[in-house]
Amino acid sequence: MEGLSTLPSNYKGENMLFEQMTDVVPSIFAWLNQGPLTLTIALHTFIILPMFWIYASEKKRLNK
Repeated sequence: MEGLSTLPSNYKGENMLFEQMTDVVPSIFAWLNQGPLTLTIALHTFIILPMFWIYASEKKRLNK
């Protein structure tokens, strides 16, 4: 069952945060699939950080 391994051939048991992207056509989904840090950065950039801006603008609007 050697051919069914999901680990890369150069895996030596160390924690790999990023792997080399081997897709023929790189996409945002391939980038997000590189590891937990890329997904965390993307989610905070596109979802969490704008929530602070929306909160501040709504608070300012309600205080007027």
